[in-house]
Amino acid sequence: LAELGTKYQQVIHLRIFEGLKFQEIADATDSNIHTVTSIYRRGIQQLFSMIVERREYESWGANEDRNNSKPDNGMSARERS
Repeated sequence: LAELGTKYQQVIHLRIFEGLKFQEIADATDSNIHTVTSIYRRGIQQLFSMIVERREYESWGANEDRNNSKPDNGMSARERS
């Protein structure tokens, strides 16, 4: 959450952690309800993208470690025989 912009952090925090309704967030931030819902949606999409990106990166790193630890040192089956 800390990696998001301030407006996204604020709206997501108020919605998820404080349990405010979108209209309540709009009133508290002196914003239009449509603006608040858009900020919330975009913020959640950004969080999702960050999670997917990290999972792909971590998965890729784990595969690289497994591939680099092969006892054949990258040799094909034909080269080993």
